[in-house]
Amino acid sequence: PGQLAAWQPPPQPPAPPPQAIAPAPPPVAPLPPYQMIGRLVDSVGGQATEVALLSGPNKSLSVRRGDLIDGQWRVEQVSPQGVSLTWLPARLPQNIVFKAVP
Repeated sequence: PGQLAAWQPPPQPPAPPPQAIAPAPPPVAPLPPYQMIGRLVDSVGGQATEVALLSGPNKSLSVRRGDLIDGQWRVEQVSPQGVSLTWLPARLPQNIVFKAVP
């Protein structure tokens, strides 16, 4: 009878070490739904301005620096290589590269 009074349940196993949580990957701007199909230089008031011609799923656009596209992209630069944009919801850069068709 004396041995039964001293009985205890086995000790709990040690807790596992805390897992290090990997930081979330940085956000990435989605690809714009447009392709650059051409570029021209427009002269407005004697000032030459580069204009990009874009083709999308439902429309074609002509855009220049400062224009907004679909309310979520701002045109930062138009060049012979492509169009530099900022995705406004996260202020992330994205580019549309001009691919000449042979």
